[in-house]
Amino acid sequence: MNAKGAKNTRKARRKTSSFFRAFRFFRHPFAFKYWLRVMVACCCGLGLALAPPQPRAQACSPGPGYPYYTLEQRAHAAEMILEGTVLSTTSRYNMQLATVSVQKYFKNQRNFQPLPPIVTISNLGDNALCLSWVEPGEHWIFFVRGNPNLGLKAFYLEPYAATAPATPETIAEIIEALRYHVYLPLIK
Repeated sequence: MNAKGAKNTRKARRKTSSFFRAFRFFRHPFAFKYWLRVMVACCCGLGLALAPPQPRAQACSPGPGYPYYTLEQRAHAAEMILEGTVLSTTSRYNMQLATVSVQKYFKNQRNFQPLPPIVTISNLGDNALCLSWVEPGEHWIFFVRGNPNLGLKAFYLEPYAATAPATPETIAEIIEALRYHVYLPLIK
């Protein structure tokens, strides 16, 4: 090969190498793996950005397949059901302790005697904690457990389910649900 031919091949090499200058990092053994990871991350990010939005899960919302309990099922599961008006509440760390004036006891499964006219109910609280929140002066039906002479705890079969509105329809439904069921005290 003459000198002129050698010069032309060098120019051709320069042109070729300048064309691939942007891709010269592929010569390094780890460069391709790095480039591949970047491309996969970009494709995944683009896929997530273009994906249809999914429904957001709420902390207290039941998921699919979670049972919804009727008022009748809640009435059967609770140890004690009472209708009352909230006299006062004490809150600490989003938890509530309510003093309730009882108008009527619907269910007394453990047969506690005597039943006091004013009870204290704990385990009530903020809706963010999936608990039932009550205010003084409100009239509710309470699903509770415990000893009314020592203090009651709100009973939850599902989120927010320790109370029900004290409407005539709700009261009639609870009375109907409990009408034919006799609750005997547990024998130990």
